[in-house]
Formats: sequence, structure tokens, C-alpha cells
Amino acid sequence: MKKFVFLLVICLMLTGCGMRTLKCVKKNDSEAGTLTYEITMLFQKNKLISTTVDNCLKLDKDYKDYSNVLINRFKNVLKKYDDKKGIKTSIDESKDTIKTSIEFNLDKMDDKSKEELGFARGTKKSIKKYYEKDGFKCK
Repeated sequence: MKKFVFLLVICLMLTGCGMRTLKCVKKNDSEAGTLTYEITMLFQKNKLISTTVDNCLKLDKDYKDYSNVLINRFKNVLKKYDDKKGIKTSIDESKDTIKTSIEFNLDKMDDKSKEELGFARGTKKSIKKYYEKDGFKCK
């Protein structure tokens, strides 16, 4: 029994028992500032089980006065996820930075929501290829 527990602990420490992470990042610069997208996906046995989308908008000094307008727009976008099961959103703001986060727990989401939000059924390799084609750098 002790040997089994020991092997189980080693498995969890070394491999996460089939858990793999894919992180894709993309940065866009504009006159308003820099927007960084970071998408972190967790796979179990090559099946996507969760995705976290973090966005960080660092406003240029000339656009800091518009931060309240932008924050309200982001809040309106995130509001549509409030009633969806398996989705959690947050927004953090400072004087020159707006950060949003959306966490999608696919195991808790219904199929209709997954379909509406475009969660394709694909492998880690095919999803990585999709994001890299869109200009993301993935690891």
C-alpha cells in the first residue's frame, strides 16, 4: 500500500497525471496604448478542460482620461457571461491600466454555451496551430 501511495505522489508531481498547459500571448500596439492578450489552456489527456483569457490594456498618457469609458465598455462585454454556468469574470482597473479575466471551466459549461462561445473540439496541437496562425506566440 505504501508503495502505491508513493507511486501516485510521484505521478502527480512529475506529470500532473495527464495535465498539460498551453499558453498563448499576443501584443497589439495602437495610439491608445498596448493591449496584451494571454490565453492559458489546460488539457487533460489532450482534451481541453479549461481556458483563462487575460487581457491587459496599458493606456497611453493621452488616453488616460478615457479610462472610465473603456472600463464601462469592458464591463458591458463581461456582463454577458454573468449568467453562464462554469464562467467567472473579473476586471481590475488603475489609473492607466485595465485588466480583464475570463475563466471558462468547460467541464461545468453546457454544450450550448460551449458552441456559442466557439470552443472547438480539437487537440492541443490543432488549437496551438490555430492561435499561432492568428499571431499568438504559444508555449
